[in-house]
Amino acid sequence: MLFGLNRSWAVISTRYHYVMDVEHVHELRAGLWSTDYLFTDYRNVKQAVPSSTQCVNLDFHNPPNHIAGGRWFYNVGASGIQIAEYMGFDPIYLVGFDLIDGEGSCYPKSPLKSYARVRLTMNRVSEVVRKETQIVNCNPQSGIRCFPFGDLPCP
Repeated sequence: MLFGLNRSWAVISTRYHYVMDVEHVHELRAGLWSTDYLFTDYRNVKQAVPSSTQCVNLDFHNPPNHIAGGRWFYNVGASGIQIAEYMGFDPIYLVGFDLIDGEGSCYPKSPLKSYARVRLTMNRVSEVVRKETQIVNCNPQSGIRCFPFGDLPCP
């Protein structure tokens, strides 16, 4: 099962999608036509998505019981892993998680001058997810080194 994050809708359609950045919400109507469930912390998202999409608003101050780490990590990749684990996704395959600084970056206009802080957050997530949950990083050039590298299985 695929779980998309932020702008991943531009390259693949998913049944489940998570958007944290408000700037992406305004691009959603065209991109999320096939998404059944949208997770976000943006309260007015329902105005921006197709009426058939079920919106799940996340409360970052009151996470559900048994969420990995006991709190949400305020990063779309890290909290996306928490949501996927909470929903029972296993294994979890990370696709397109580059987090590489510089021009080769997937999103070089990031307000972060460096992805170092985000990589540290991913390291913390790797320490709090259940040890039996398999998380595989499918991008061997990724800046994330805390999850084992592997391939996305083909059907």
